[in-house]
Amino acid sequence: MTVTRKEKLILTRYNNAVIIKIFSAAFLPLFLVISLFINSCAGTTKSVKDKPVIIFGRVDIKGDTVGINPRKFDAALALSIKLSKKFDYISLDKSQELLGGDSSRQIKITEIADEAGADYIATAQVNTLKNIIRTQIVLSNVNEPEKRFTGAGYSAVNYIDAGSGEKVYDPSLLSSLQRALAVALNDSNMFVNPEMGINVRPLPTLVIGSIAFLGESKNEWDLYTDKVVASYAAVETIFEAANKSTDYVFYDTDTRDSVYKIFGFNVVENYSPPSIHEIRALYQMAVDYYVAGSITRTAEGADLTVSLYSIEKDGLILLKSENEKFTDDSRMVFLEHVGRAARRLFGLAKNP
Repeated sequence: MTVTRKEKLILTRYNNAVIIKIFSAAFLPLFLVISLFINSCAGTTKSVKDKPVIIFGRVDIKGDTVGINPRKFDAALALSIKLSKKFDYISLDKSQELLGGDSSRQIKITEIADEAGADYIATAQVNTLKNIIRTQIVLSNVNEPEKRFTGAGYSAVNYIDAGSGEKVYDPSLLSSLQRALAVALNDSNMFVNPEMGINVRPLPTLVIGSIAFLGESKNEWDLYTDKVVASYAAVETIFEAANKSTDYVFYDTDTRDSVYKIFGFNVVENYSPPSIHEIRALYQMAVDYYVAGSITRTAEGADLTVSLYSIEKDGLILLKSENEKFTDDSRMVFLEHVGRAARRLFGLAKNP
């Protein structure tokens, strides 16, 4: 398989597991990689238990799920547990073997967990909306089911198979699951290991909204006349600049618009200020941060502002703003200033 993003996975042996390291070249599917070692995780029994044991329970997969299935989730969970060094794991195949291959007996997973000597049952929900994966994991104590560890993690789908044009979900499924586990177990550094080239931390989500065109006059610039195209280009420019930050999971424009459609907003005006209904929709989808901006005509030309907000129940709270001034009625010049302000906003500018 080849992908448009030039990366490949190099395998190294670590504590009887095969670890993934990313270098430039072609990509190897995560599911195939993990199948090399998953059997080493599957054989945990009651008689040999150095660590608490997690058994696969159930995963519900919803949304755009063509590239995700229970076995891929099982493989990602096996790798994550191995890397955590906190637990041992009884895989999907092993738990099904203990169930006698009868999936209708899933209701008795607690009995199977007790028989296998498991301490926790893992259940999960994976939701995919366009280019964002959300994974929620629940680790339920076998003996005290009311005691649970719960966490959710997000990841953007960044890979496309160059041959088929289809999305490659495996790396994003893995990172969203690892973030969920880190939240559930209250250990943000669980999957951070510079020596192994691993750096997956829980991250907040962020949506890039509109660039409002304000202060129109009789002597309009061509930039204002073409504000539909110019505002969309500005939003994309912010995304391209901000997406280099490692501090957020960014919703791309298609995913953002899909959220709005769920709430009945079929037309998004990138040149108008955000409405309270749009912000409430994002809040209900658990989006944490929002970027918006404005361009205002002045006697000398135009002022540009790009701002970062937190999304709260009652609306937006301003956290930081960056400003630019320019006098040239040119889309190219406008976008240069948008990109410059966005890079400063996310701490990416070399010379702020």
